[in-house]
Amino acid sequence: MSKNILLLDGIGAVVSAVLLLFIPYFEPYLGIPRSLTQALLPILILCAIFSFLSYTFGNKNWRLLLKIIAISNLLYCFLMVYVTYSNRVIFKNMGMVYFMLEILLIFILAIFELRIAVKRGE
Repeated sequence: MSKNILLLDGIGAVVSAVLLLFIPYFEPYLGIPRSLTQALLPILILCAIFSFLSYTFGNKNWRLLLKIIAISNLLYCFLMVYVTYSNRVIFKNMGMVYFMLEILLIFILAIFELRIAVKRGE
């Protein structure tokens, strides 16, 4: 697995960003406003760039970079929990499901990344 997890993280951030681009088209069904997706999009783009750069250039210190990425993923999860809670009145059920699944997947990935980053002997 090693530093390939950095590539996986970058791909995941790109997928999340692409999904955010399409969410406004489904606003009547999700209740997620365009302004919210536009606010979250730059964060995901920066995370993707950092992950891809870490994968490409972080040969010796990839574990440290992975820790940074994992912590940023956890912070993004906390932001998403706040956003979801703050907008619970306007989000439709499907919008809540989308954000809850996003939070769950990113949280699981972040824990997995932290475990890899602190693992010894590789």
